[in-house]
This record gives sequence, structure tokens and C-alpha cells, in this order.
Amino acid sequence: MRIVEGGKGGAMADALFRAVHDEGLVLDEALLVDIAAGLGMDGARFREDLRSRKVLAKVRADTALGDSYALRQTPTVVLDGQLVATNYGPSNLGRIIDSILKIK
Repeated sequence: MRIVEGGKGGAMADALFRAVHDEGLVLDEALLVDIAAGLGMDGARFREDLRSRKVLAKVRADTALGDSYALRQTPTVVLDGQLVATNYGPSNLGRIIDSILKIK
């Protein structure tokens, strides 16, 4: 997708996380397009990309993977195919990662 190819994938992910988790906005096509436009992307072209078969197939595959882990929230940590942690805040994320690294 152009957002990733344009090197804006990280900025998009950060903006989406803030919008959903900090601002309580609903993740939908309009939000995705607004954020992409705010990052300097062509909103109409981004919307067209979102609706493409290639992107829809990727979204379906990612959704199926999340469903296979019974993911219902973000962030969630999955390591080596095992669900490790859900329902944690930023304050203890470092501890979780440190404990995972010690186990491995």
C-alpha cells in the first residue's frame, strides 16, 4: 500500500493508535482516510487503495490471524505463535517484554 511504500507506515500506526486509544475514535474508513490525508497522502487515492482487492485480501488474512489468537484488543503480545499478554498498559509493557526475553 502506498502509505507503507511512502515510508509513512510508522506514522500511520502511531496516529491510528492515538486516535483509537487516546481519543476514543472509531476505526473506520473515514478515520483511515483522514489520517492518511493528514500525513500528506492523497485521500481519494488512499480510499481507492483501501478498497482494492489486494488490500482487502490482506485485511481479511490479518483479521483471520487475529481471530485465530482470539485477539480482541490492542496492544497484544504474541511470541512464537503463543499469546503472551493482553490487557496491559504502557507502564508495564517493558516488564512484560523483559520477562519474555528472560524466558527465551
